[in-house]
Amino acid sequence: MTFKTLQTQLEDKISSLPIVGPYKKYKQNIQADINLSDNLNHFLEKDSYPPFECEALKNLYTNILIEDDPSLSFLKKKLIDSFFINGALEAVSVLLETFCQPLDSVLTFTPTFPFYKDICNRMGFRFNEVSLEGKNLDELNIENAQKFNPKVILICDPNNPTSTRINSSNIEKTLERFKNSLIIIDEAYIDFSSTSSNLRFVNTYSNLIVVRGLSKGWGMASLRLCAIFASHTIIECLKRSSVAYPISKLSIEKALFKFSFEKELVRNSWKLVKEEKKRLTKELTQFSKIQKIYPSDTNFLCLTLKNATDLHHHLLMQGILVENVQHIIPNCLRITIGKPSENDMFLKALSSF
Repeated sequence: MTFKTLQTQLEDKISSLPIVGPYKKYKQNIQADINLSDNLNHFLEKDSYPPFECEALKNLYTNILIEDDPSLSFLKKKLIDSFFINGALEAVSVLLETFCQPLDSVLTFTPTFPFYKDICNRMGFRFNEVSLEGKNLDELNIENAQKFNPKVILICDPNNPTSTRINSSNIEKTLERFKNSLIIIDEAYIDFSSTSSNLRFVNTYSNLIVVRGLSKGWGMASLRLCAIFASHTIIECLKRSSVAYPISKLSIEKALFKFSFEKELVRNSWKLVKEEKKRLTKELTQFSKIQKIYPSDTNFLCLTLKNATDLHHHLLMQGILVENVQHIIPNCLRITIGKPSENDMFLKALSSF
């Protein structure tokens, strides 16, 4: 099957999804001096619905991405589209709901973020897992994945909880090999990475969808804000199937402020995270009980040790909470990179274990 088959399926999807509600008004650019269609309380101070789309938000974020990586300058040409939605978890949910039918095959490479399995089980999709390979669990087993003929492939890159980037050539081979599947790449931790975003592939592979949440790198977890980048056809499908108002006015205003006035503060925080991660990694290599430290491209470390549960309990008794991820990777703990003082307290507690 060729990509034209997928393109035809997407076009059929658009024709089957009606333009309704707020998106209809947005598409038709309806203007009026007096709006008696909104069913709001006109006797109180006016507080209108948020815009269905915010071009200022899209443009500001796109400019920041290009500033950080000039190779993404093609984003300016509007060859692909973007859409903001209420958080990365909802983004993945809405994408799967839009493009999958019950019993469709959704595949991911494990160990990875367990939410993918949860949402597929709730929606009645066939969830298939293929193990990551390589000593750092950063290689995709494409041959095994082909056996499942997936409708959608979910990839977390950088991966949670391993903290590693997926091999870039593997990503591109997957995009080539599965041209009739939608590939969703979740880049929640990409701002902490030292290597390029998968956005560089979106202009070449029309079956690629890149999801970039703003909770981690941008520190906007309470806003539940996420950008989705994909072809115009995919974004059009998404707009028609998303909730009435995908993001709140307050979220838009706070994000605009952050992008306009705090972007250098945020960028500096990424540098500080990387510096502390380097220091913490060096210190942790001195502890003989730690068997492996995965090469991190995120704001956390993934550690392997024989008695992970005992260490988790020991740290908690010292007032320090880390994530026990043994249900995902045997004998592993996930450690968020904190401030220097927090990391020092963690190291002190670790030394008494």
